[in-house]
Amino acid sequence: MAAVQVLLHLPVLPQGWTGEKGFKPIGELSSATQRNIEPVGPHFLAHARRVCHCFPGVNSSRTSILTRL
Repeated sequence: MAAVQVLLHLPVLPQGWTGEKGFKPIGELSSATQRNIEPVGPHFLAHARRVCHCFPGVNSSRTSILTRL
């Protein structure tokens, strides 16, 4: 399959553009939230299967996969 290459030029900036001096914030940042991340779902399990193949001799049970990560 041949690679397709698309050449796009950057847009020209307006005449009066002053960089970051023209930046106007319209709101504030919210505070950080503490969350627990749990290894669940099809995307994690696919990742765990790939990791398991990288370590020869690792048992393919879910428990052993989770302990290797």
